[in-house]
Amino acid sequence: MRIPDRALLAISLGVSALGIGGLAVLFACAEVPEASILEANGLEDGAGVTITGEIVSVRQGAATTHFTIAQTCTIDAVAFENVSLAPGMTVTVTGEMDTYKGERELVVSGIRS
Repeated sequence: MRIPDRALLAISLGVSALGIGGLAVLFACAEVPEASILEANGLEDGAGVTITGEIVSVRQGAATTHFTIAQTCTIDAVAFENVSLAPGMTVTVTGEMDTYKGERELVVSGIRS
């Protein structure tokens, strides 16, 4: 039995759409673990993490925002976009840990205040 090309195309597009939808649901349900700054500093480069703390300094670049988050210790963070932040704000920041010029930092992918 031969399946017409149009039917094969419709089946393959339908299965692809289901797969993409499934991936979207899985991605939305996946959470990055929350950690203290001390715990985050011990993670490998590229590890995802969420940190909540108080902003103690902000430095705006041309297309970046560098800021320092404090808990019992501090960590530098960089967002590759201009973000409106101010010292004293409490934020929850999600991103990946990295080492830049020998110093630990959080490369930001999301910020909630």
